Amino acid sequence: MSNQRRDVRFNFESHPIEGMFSIYKMHEEIIDSKPARMYLQDLSAGGLRFSTRLDIPLSEDVMYCFTFQTLQTPFKLYGCIQRKEKEGSRYYYGVKLVHSDKQMRLKIIQIVNRLAINRRKRERLIKGR
Repeated sequence: MSNQRRDVRFNFESHPIEGMFSIYKMHEEIIDSKPARMYLQDLSAGGLRFSTRLDIPLSEDVMYCFTFQTLQTPFKLYGCIQRKEKEGSRYYYGVKLVHSDKQMRLKIIQIVNRLAINRRKRERLIKGR
């Protein structure tokens, strides 16, 4: 299996970002589902990975809406779940994002780069360099 990741990915490691997700569209029909809590594990311009205690069935016909905030920047992203893993009582889902415009993709790339720079600066401070 080849690695399909082309975009730089930021892993939130032991500090996932809390957010919400809901069903946005099912079989091309807009749905107004009740939001559920999620924890963002990593983020790139092409996708994201989140965890939740909910066991979500995989379906190509369902698009989700993900909302969260990082670096004082709110995000509302849309995507389809591509992968599912279970670890203990939590489920981890890989999502392929669908962008409505290039601006959102650029916004994610900028935030991912800023997060990576901030992490490197913190690591240097801890190491005393």
